Amino acid sequence: MYRIPCPKCAKTLKFKDPKHLGQKIKCPNCKHPFVLALPGDPEDEVEMELVQPPASPPPPQTPEPLTGTSARWVPDDPHAHPVPAQPVPPQPAAIETPTVVPQFDTAVSHAGPAISAPAVPLVVAAPAETTSPISEIRKRNRKRGRIGWILGLLGVVLAAGIGGAAFVLQKAEAPIEKKKLTQNAAWETEKLQLEASAAAAKDVSPTTGEPIDLKYLPPGANIIVHLRPSEIWSEADSRRELLFALGPLGKWLETKVRELSQFEPAEIEQLTIAIGLGPRESEPEISAVVRLHEAQRRSVLIRQRFKGQRDPDFTEDVYVGEKNCWLLVDDKTFAVGPALLAADLVAGLSYAADPSDDLRSMIPETDSDRHVTVMVDTSALEIHTSALFDPSLQQAMVQFTDWLGEDVDGVSASLHFGDKLFMETLLRNGTGSTAAKLNRHIRSRVEELPSDILSMVKYMRPRRKGPRQIIARFPAMTKAFSAATDTGIADRLVQLTTILPERAIPNLAVATLLTWDESTRTDFDRERAPVTTAPTKKLPETLAGRLKMVIEVEFKRTPLQEAFALLGEEIGVNFRLDGDGLKLAGYTQNMAQTHNLGSVAATEGVKAILKQYEKMVLVADEASKTVTVTTVDALESTGAKAYTLP
Repeated sequence: MYRIPCPKCAKTLKFKDPKHLGQKIKCPNCKHPFVLALPGDPEDEVEMELVQPPASPPPPQTPEPLTGTSARWVPDDPHAHPVPAQPVPPQPAAIETPTVVPQFDTAVSHAGPAISAPAVPLVVAAPAETTSPISEIRKRNRKRGRIGWILGLLGVVLAAGIGGAAFVLQKAEAPIEKKKLTQNAAWETEKLQLEASAAAAKDVSPTTGEPIDLKYLPPGANIIVHLRPSEIWSEADSRRELLFALGPLGKWLETKVRELSQFEPAEIEQLTIAIGLGPRESEPEISAVVRLHEAQRRSVLIRQRFKGQRDPDFTEDVYVGEKNCWLLVDDKTFAVGPALLAADLVAGLSYAADPSDDLRSMIPETDSDRHVTVMVDTSALEIHTSALFDPSLQQAMVQFTDWLGEDVDGVSASLHFGDKLFMETLLRNGTGSTAAKLNRHIRSRVEELPSDILSMVKYMRPRRKGPRQIIARFPAMTKAFSAATDTGIADRLVQLTTILPERAIPNLAVATLLTWDESTRTDFDRERAPVTTAPTKKLPETLAGRLKMVIEVEFKRTPLQEAFALLGEEIGVNFRLDGDGLKLAGYTQNMAQTHNLGSVAATEGVKAILKQYEKMVLVADEASKTVTVTTVDALESTGAKAYTLP
């Protein structure tokens, strides 16, 4: 008698005849169908070999106690239930082993297990479909074959790994002779000097402000402009003169500041402008943060300055108009931008805007106390030149980016106007270059700038005398600019620092503006022809004769070095200033000269300068037509004789 638990409800089912094994039955209690099988894993059982029943019944044997993990049925009488000569139905592979194991009495005999629990009547279902033992054997063989193939592959991989590791260890045991890197001593020295130059530029900076704050601005800016309008548009004579020298450019800038902020430039302490450039030919997105000098009444800002209505979608003070939106931060600070960027301005309350990749690394190097700072992503500038600039400026911008070269990804230029003009330019090199390589390229460009300007000026034919004279002096100004520029390097940055006399500010501004204006009317593609508007002057053979030539003498706070250079250009004489000799008497090459003598002999202009300085004298070299400007103290040490003007 057997007891088999139902796999679903665990009710015990009772049956006597083993022929029901392998058949599909249905539980009388829960109606769950399952295949009747003894508990145990068929995989653990040994396959039985089918034999023919014996011709005569074997003699009775005394059964031995069974051991093992699976209970098996043993008949009371071998003759009572002869085994037919047919395969024993195997247990299907799909049968799940019941989680409840049937309990048998501890004493097991040949008569079968003793049943101690009540049983329910067994309901036998239709015979289940059986599979051949040979097919089961083939399945097991295929399974063993797959396992053997996988184990073989793992063995090959493991052997290869062990062999490779052994080879590496064997090679590691052998001493490896490392090649020593040869250092370029000259380059290492130059690198240290460039890094020291960059660090020294920080010490001579006239300002020590914090980096430019991009808070309240939308992300992704490709151009950043930071101004201190109240200091630029102040009542100081030097600032008024600078704005006058800028001409229409100064007027245009003032108008744009007023339109963007709705305040006068003199009322604004700081103005930070961010320009985002989208796809090609798209309109630039211009946003700004206005920081005022004095606090304003909230009602005045909303009614008179903001041209929009309060947006109920935001809890912050956001006002949206037809084209622009405004974010009121406090009574001295507000942001303005396109109407579609209102959410970006609000997000700026929590964090500073993230500019383009090429500008991000240069932001920490900026100084918000400087009067003007312009940062440009050069790759975006090349794409959007036509959308950003007037047609008359587009060619100049193309030439500017070509002059910088392909190795420059970003530019930051800042200016501060004071007793001297301080200009700092930062260039970020691209990933395909290095700061040292870019430094050599830019340094050569700056040194070649005067000759480049001169070759350009030779094509120009200004109609008026005043602009013609200033444009003719522009190459000399750029030469002074080049001489006053030092370079240095930092991490992926090239730094150019230029310090010029205060008088150089309006002179450079006027000369640059007039030269650019004349370039818009000049055909640089034509073959340069000699000037025919005026006959070329024949210079006298002697130095004294050249000094007697009549020229136009007019200086307005012009540095001493530049004043002598202008005189020499007119008469073909090379004036050289002895810097060390001038220092002995306390003189400098930047002493301002203001003289308006009109058309006089060149000697009169030289005398007008010399009479201001008691110890200043001249030394002449007739052969080279050179006049050296030095002092009496320097003559005593050299033994040279002073030159008397004719």
